[in-house]
Amino acid sequence: MSDLSYMGRLDRRLALIQDAWSFVGKGAPDEMWQRMLGRVPPAWRPRKARVHWCGIFYAWMLVRAGIGDWSRWRLGTGIEQYHLSRIEVPDVGDCAVYNPPGRHIWHHAMVVGTRRMKGGSDRMVMIVAGNTGPAPGKVDASERSLKDACAYYSIEDLL
Repeated sequence: MSDLSYMGRLDRRLALIQDAWSFVGKGAPDEMWQRMLGRVPPAWRPRKARVHWCGIFYAWMLVRAGIGDWSRWRLGTGIEQYHLSRIEVPDVGDCAVYNPPGRHIWHHAMVVGTRRMKGGSDRMVMIVAGNTGPAPGKVDASERSLKDACAYYSIEDLL
């Protein structure tokens, strides 16, 4: 791989996470639904967040970055449509998937940074995700242990 090729992919990853950061604190699901489905689903109530849209937020960020494709998106497919490779240690822009114990809910988030804990071996990931935070229905940023996710998926093949 040439240095220029690597730098181009890194630039795309950085642009992707910068865009995701710009939505933190905002509720953007109406725009996402409108662009993907041409309408806002009747079950979506912004204040109640009855429709989970974390995967939709992630897919929307890929499309905004020019590395996703609306034509393949279908309600309920989330990031699965992209057939991303599963990885152990994520890079910025990659997808983290969480499944809270005892619940049948899958939560998707974008990795926007990683760091090692001071004096320890545990690695932390900073994530940005839709339909999360103190008021579900917003985009929020948080930091979690690398071990908290049940899977990470790489966007490298899309770059």
